[in-house]
Amino acid sequence: MSWPVVLLSLPFAFYLLALILWHVFRRILIKQTGLLDLPLLREAIPSNSRIGGTVVICGGSVGGLVAARICHDFFDRIVIVESEAWLSTSAARSEEAWTQREKRARVMQYKSLHGTLGFCFLGLCAMFDNFEAECAKSKIHVGPMDLKFTFAGQTALAPWKSYGGTLPKTCWTSRQGLETLVRRLVLGSGKYPRIELRIGTVTGIVPDPKNRTRLSHVVMRGDAGMEELAADLIVDCTGVSRSGLKWLERAGYGYGGKYSKTRLPLDQLRVSFDHKLYYCTVIFDLTAEELAALPVPGGLPAGGNTFVYQDSLPGEIPKFIFAMKVDGGQLVVCAGECGSMQQLNDMADFKAFAADIKLETPLPQYIFDLFDQLQDKMDKCSVSRVRVCTDLPTNFIAMGDSCMTVNPRFGQGCTKALLSAVTLHTLLRKERARAIERSAVGRLSNDFASRFFKEQYQKSDVYWQGSRLIDYGSPVTTPVEGESLSEGTLLRKYAYNLQAVCLKDEHAARALFDSAMSLGTSIDIFHPSLILKVLLQATTGYYYTAKGK
Repeated sequence: MSWPVVLLSLPFAFYLLALILWHVFRRILIKQTGLLDLPLLREAIPSNSRIGGTVVICGGSVGGLVAARICHDFFDRIVIVESEAWLSTSAARSEEAWTQREKRARVMQYKSLHGTLGFCFLGLCAMFDNFEAECAKSKIHVGPMDLKFTFAGQTALAPWKSYGGTLPKTCWTSRQGLETLVRRLVLGSGKYPRIELRIGTVTGIVPDPKNRTRLSHVVMRGDAGMEELAADLIVDCTGVSRSGLKWLERAGYGYGGKYSKTRLPLDQLRVSFDHKLYYCTVIFDLTAEELAALPVPGGLPAGGNTFVYQDSLPGEIPKFIFAMKVDGGQLVVCAGECGSMQQLNDMADFKAFAADIKLETPLPQYIFDLFDQLQDKMDKCSVSRVRVCTDLPTNFIAMGDSCMTVNPRFGQGCTKALLSAVTLHTLLRKERARAIERSAVGRLSNDFASRFFKEQYQKSDVYWQGSRLIDYGSPVTTPVEGESLSEGTLLRKYAYNLQAVCLKDEHAARALFDSAMSLGTSIDIFHPSLILKVLLQATTGYYYTAKGK
């Protein structure tokens, strides 16, 4: 074979090798997404093969509710301890969540920014056989996830073709609507009789006097005073308060033994950075006639995003604005910015904020007309402003926001809770097979908690790494101690150019869509052909050229 032929064939050989390696790594990574575990949620667990015993779940928000649903398949008794008394009333399980007068004191997103990603919807459908029908009862629209992503003011492609002419479905609802629906299904449907709700506040945990590696009780303060609840498994679903860390420390856990990078003392477990995101959400409660009269081209969707716009220039302070139709007659309008943000008191302020967003293609006029028309409806809205170890017992775990909180603009909160629940379900199924290691009913194996945290980390770390590196692109972010905002610069440039490719390329649109909706793997956006397209865009501006260049 002549040298010219060899030289010409080398690029094809390298590409083929890269493609093979990509497929190999993807087959490994797909196992860490939780997607392959979802079908297992539909398989019934025989009552005579349950693990048995009692589970105490500390916290009754979405994370606590789905954890209770999972545990119902494996345990004899599940107790949810929730501090807000009104959550035991019928209003907390209403089919018209938007009529609730009460507001969640400990859930900042309850009347604010919320999104239900594709993985979250698939998980809920797998947990509850009648989920879509129950959505309809709650006036929650279930439909394609047409996200209406934009880049520099231009609408990016949605992967309709690669999904066979449709898109994966989701439920277009507020956090209030989703949580109320899940609570009704778990506590009000009668299908899960072993789950009970107790109103009170968990104040601590009690080690087993015969075996300090396990916990025996949860200490709860209720209307009748202090009470101890026996528990074979304790699940911390207290969210961003992370009360479990305080309970563990007071009970004498989290210190001692040999420390290493993977085994730290309790007071060194927290790793944080500040993205300095401020946002304002206005939720309008309108009649069908008022919704139909809004100046939206083609009419307002039954549910879904109306528009989504955000700053596109690398190194700029992120700003975004969007509108979304959710359950009932509710229209959500949200604006946010990192750093400092002017207070938005009415739709005139929203107009000024929108006009200040830096886009190559200006916002369409109908958005400003919409804000003008909504100004007259300010009396029909609510406004929310938000700023966002070692020696552990073997039967204590923490899920969702109790372990990790990321930037809320990515809409990953409830998805992380579902991912934790899927992880718990998978491990409990394995636990049944390890029954021979248990010396009594309800006793979990000695490495249960460590296995759970390891599995949860493998599945959820991608959310932390991805959102952190994106947030480091904002000059006002305060990074993790010991890190700098320069970390991830190359990946941010890659992501910026990939978004530009999405304006015209279906493959890029599919990869970015799956990544945003937690329906793929972390390597999907690095397919060899996409890398070549990103390089083409970065060097020639083939897919998009910014004005002035």
